[in-house]
Amino acid sequence: IRKRTPTNPAWFNGEDLAEMGITEGDPVRLRSSLAEVTLVAARDDKLRRGCVQTSHGWGGLPGDPRDPSSGVNVNLLIDDEENCEALNAMPHFSGVPVDVTPLPNS
Repeated sequence: IRKRTPTNPAWFNGEDLAEMGITEGDPVRLRSSLAEVTLVAARDDKLRRGCVQTSHGWGGLPGDPRDPSSGVNVNLLIDDEENCEALNAMPHFSGVPVDVTPLPNS
């Protein structure tokens, strides 16, 4: 998987990227009501405008300072105590509202 996609980018519709002044490969901050993470922006025009998508299963444990180019633990954005399924206690991993902030390239 890492040969094809070496990280879990934040995927945006290209029109959204242009509107926010973000270029593919730029760092972006996603902030939920619980936490924030920094990811690398990527383009996917199949995504609906106004949505951002990323994959779970990347990054380290909370507090592990990692470069976002190696993957980010987006589970940090999810409230796994309040937003869970009643029957199986699975946290809701989709439909999580986030704010997007472009970050300067460093």
